[in-house]
Amino acid sequence: MALAAELESDQRSGGRRADAAVFSYEPGVVDTPIQTASRSHSAEDFPWLQPFKDFAAQGMRAQPETVIGEIVEFIEGDVHGTFVERRFAG
Repeated sequence: MALAAELESDQRSGGRRADAAVFSYEPGVVDTPIQTASRSHSAEDFPWLQPFKDFAAQGMRAQPETVIGEIVEFIEGDVHGTFVERRFAG
């Protein structure tokens, strides 16, 4: 948000920067190979096992294709402000 404000500032050296944007993206839990690997351990070997199992059981994992699609949409798009924020709970 601070960088976006700087880009929009008339006091910025070189003036406002209208051709740049900041994309803050938090997709939540993404269904990656590490998710699968994490669930394959025992609780004894991997004390943080339960949250990974819960993410899967509750359908809280975003598919990588969805995450990539959102990022590509932002990069290819030209209709957004200086600061765009997207957060997903999963």
